Amino acid sequence: MKESAESGASSRRRSSGTPALDWSTQRQQLRRVSSGSNFASAATPEDFIFFEQLPLVLDLGTAFIKAGLGGEPEPQCVFRAGRPSELEENGKLIPSIYVKQTAAETHEALKCRLRIALDDLFFRRLSIQPRDRAFVLCEGLMKNSSEKAALVELLFEIYDVPSISFIPDLVSPLYCCGVDTGIVVDVGYQDTRVLATVLGCPYLRSLTAAGVGGASVDRELRQLLRASFANEPATVSLVESLSPEQIEEIKVTCCYVAFDLQEAASQREKRDAKRREAAGETVEFAQVESGVEAFKSEKAIQFRVNKDTILTISPECRWKACEVLFGAADGAISSIQEAIVE
Repeated sequence: MKESAESGASSRRRSSGTPALDWSTQRQQLRRVSSGSNFASAATPEDFIFFEQLPLVLDLGTAFIKAGLGGEPEPQCVFRAGRPSELEENGKLIPSIYVKQTAAETHEALKCRLRIALDDLFFRRLSIQPRDRAFVLCEGLMKNSSEKAALVELLFEIYDVPSISFIPDLVSPLYCCGVDTGIVVDVGYQDTRVLATVLGCPYLRSLTAAGVGGASVDRELRQLLRASFANEPATVSLVESLSPEQIEEIKVTCCYVAFDLQEAASQREKRDAKRREAAGETVEFAQVESGVEAFKSEKAIQFRVNKDTILTISPECRWKACEVLFGAADGAISSIQEAIVE
């Protein structure tokens, strides 16, 4: 009788507690929550609670938007800002609209532009509910404050996110390296920014910007292509008709940064001689000597513009386009190395 009473009490205690989790159901929820995560296939049922708490890291750049879950090695999606994903209906591809940022943009127009991008990001690319996750925004130190205010207003009022944390985008790369002190050089689309961080605190007086970036490489690449096909009017017209996305693809797949200290030194001497002559100076600079082997390719690459057209990218165009970042272009007034020194 006593044993039956104890067994009944223990069964009541078990029944009054939290019911056991059905891990088969939780596995399916984990796959839905991760929405294509790199960790989803290797996750165990016990990891579900941890994955449920992962915040969404969002970086709204000038040219590209990057987003992904915190703790993952790389963003889940990177796409061009202002260009929502294309839709497909009844087997036909519907062209996406292009939302361009204007010079004079009202607060409501800014919110409309950001909402189109966020809707595309949350519900088409990541397939998540933003109200279920905390947000970490990588904040640009030189970004317009009105865009930041509009973004926060949208996230809280429209998407009902639980919390938002801000982190300087020039400090976050140090977290990936596991260090709290260092210098971050960010080659962006419009400019290059340099910031020193000491013991986890950004040293704002060291913030320096140079007016060269990805857009400078794009312009230099298009100009070099026009010059290389100057005797072929049809090809010059083709180069002029290339879209920004095609120029970006040529830059990513064909171009590189050459490494030749001797040639760089000779080019620097010519530029310095012109500057000294213009300023009336006679100071000589120290020579740089190194036995490191030069890194430069002599191979041309054929880039397919469309089904019937192939554009040949010469070896000179492949490496000269990126030299604008280091002040090698005519009339250059800034460079990456000058920003680092300053």
